[in-house]
Amino acid sequence: MYSKQVCPEKFNSVLDKATALIQHSELYTASFHFDVFLNDGSFFPAIPKHLLGNAFAWGYYNNVVLNGENDSALKYIRYNGSERLLARTIAHEMIHCLEASHFGLFHSKPLKNIPNWKWEGYPEYISYRSSIFNEDSLLIANLFILDSLKNEKPNIAEVNTDEGKSITGFDYFCWWLMIKYCMDIKKMSFIQIMSDDIKYDTVYNEMMEWYKTHHSISPPSGP
Repeated sequence: MYSKQVCPEKFNSVLDKATALIQHSELYTASFHFDVFLNDGSFFPAIPKHLLGNAFAWGYYNNVVLNGENDSALKYIRYNGSERLLARTIAHEMIHCLEASHFGLFHSKPLKNIPNWKWEGYPEYISYRSSIFNEDSLLIANLFILDSLKNEKPNIAEVNTDEGKSITGFDYFCWWLMIKYCMDIKKMSFIQIMSDDIKYDTVYNEMMEWYKTHHSISPPSGP
């Protein structure tokens, strides 16, 4: 972990939470080393911002670079008036590092044209993993939200997690659910999803048809 300021000791527990999440990924390997850079006014975080555009954080090679500002409790990272759960944001970016490591530089975004619903949906799937909610009912509850918002298509959507609410882009919200449907309902691995020529519209429409036949199941209540 890199910071030009004294890093709060409790930041280690944030990294522990993020690591616990990514251990559920089929791409995880214990020997992979992450370098985490805090947004503390140093020059380095400005580099990915220039190359990749603005975001809460970025993950590339073995680097996780935070761009938003952490709250004092180190629960949330705030950027552009919105906030995401910090540990889950770090986990998302860690998965991007693992994606690039597994598939290789020339078979990873941005060098390879991989559909965003796959490349971004999988890190959301891992980072929003629940330890208390039934995954089927969690999927149904969030598909209910997606179905109610699909005509409006807002910029952001809220996700209920074990730790409270977290925001994500509306597109990311949809991509997360599509990956969740493929992995939890169709029992596909992420490697299979990546190697399959399955199209966005096919998965989306199939997912919504599944939802129509299962939406009567009671959704989980928030924590």
